[in-house]
Amino acid sequence: MVLLVLAATGVTKMLGAHPFWAMQVVWIGLAIGVVLRVFTWRFRNRRGAVLSVLILGLIVSVAVTVIGKDRFVTSFAEDFVGGRMWYYGWMAICGFGYALIWQVSGRWFCH
Repeated sequence: MVLLVLAATGVTKMLGAHPFWAMQVVWIGLAIGVVLRVFTWRFRNRRGAVLSVLILGLIVSVAVTVIGKDRFVTSFAEDFVGGRMWYYGWMAICGFGYALIWQVSGRWFCH
């Protein structure tokens, strides 16, 4: 829910998502986040490890996104791989972000 509100208010655009697909990556990332969260639910007894993996995934996703955006922009929209890194990186950011928010909020509100 938080990611949808952020995308609707334009925060994803301000953080570097392309205006054409800024809302689309949030919806796809939401589905990825649900799958990640369902998968990590099996490891609910190892919350520290799950939290570490989600944070690491978010950091790697941000790095891939920034590198992809830089490659795409410096090539004047010619670098196909850079564009895909930017696009899929944003999906991963939203997915890991959603799963991370769900993990942390479940820890606060469900215990």
